[in-house]
Amino acid sequence: MTTNHHLPTVLYHLDAARHACANFSISPRTIKGHQYFYRQWTENGKRKQKIISKENLEADLDAFTRKKKIKSCYREAKATFQALESHERRLVRQKIRLLEALDKIPDRVHKNQYLDGSILDSKNELIISLLMDLFGVKYEHHNILGSPDEWMESDFGAENQDGKVQWEHAGMLGLKAYLARLCEKVKIYDGMGYRVGKNLIISRDYTYLDGKNVMRNYIRLPKIAWLMVSYDLVKPNRMLRYVQRH
Repeated sequence: MTTNHHLPTVLYHLDAARHACANFSISPRTIKGHQYFYRQWTENGKRKQKIISKENLEADLDAFTRKKKIKSCYREAKATFQALESHERRLVRQKIRLLEALDKIPDRVHKNQYLDGSILDSKNELIISLLMDLFGVKYEHHNILGSPDEWMESDFGAENQDGKVQWEHAGMLGLKAYLARLCEKVKIYDGMGYRVGKNLIISRDYTYLDGKNVMRNYIRLPKIAWLMVSYDLVKPNRMLRYVQRH
């Protein structure tokens, strides 16, 4: 394919920039030997103009020059787009629509952010979310359980053919306080009718000490894959196709 990989990004940002620029032109006039610059624009279908003061002249000229450059670059990019094959143009348009959708998601600094902009507690929870979306599992992030007076939040609430399945991903089992809290949650789950081996999944991070004696966490997707199959969230043959790809 001859499509320029940067073309969708270039077209998208140049189009946004040209719409953001103030829509005006500048024309010089000489009156009684003195040169003046007029700012001209259209308002309610009528052409208007105003003399630019000396204080604003440099800023207005810079803005006008920038606008002309943006429009020129946009025309060049558009010409490149029009020269593409029809299937290539279709792909560029699809990428631009994706950029528009992604730009609407607010940027949450220092947060693990999913594709829809929601916030998850860890990178590994992002991975689990991607897996469930990949396999078409119906689920919710941070699923609320209980009543308004006494409630609890699971990492994920999913559905299989028998009903609801709650999922806790334990990322810090090396911390005693974390482990104690997890044990408390398991007891609360039990009181709500959710039990490990039936409708409560508990996955975990694995840890190791690196060469600098720093504890590192990692996730084992084969373990996650088996949990998804064993709790009937994914059909075994479908998962097997991914496991045997290589």
